[in-house]
Amino acid sequence: MSKVKIDIAYGSNLNLPQMAKRCPSARVLGTSEIKDYKLLLRGSRTGSYATIEPCEASPFMEITIDDISGIRYNGSGDENDNK
Repeated sequence: MSKVKIDIAYGSNLNLPQMAKRCPSARVLGTSEIKDYKLLLRGSRTGSYATIEPCEASPFMEITIDDISGIRYNGSGDENDNK
């Protein structure tokens, strides 16, 4: 029997078609909240990426797949999707 891992997706892993290519057996279970963490968008030499870090009493916003296009419009999306 294979083990099941539950993971919280953020950043480019919210792109369902892209995630389906990476992990074909993955499926969406629902939404969640990570209390006392904040979402960060960091730059690197090759582009930008999303990450989280602990932050006491920090609000964490829930976004939908429909919100992703608005994030890309503001230049914060996955650099691979903007090419």
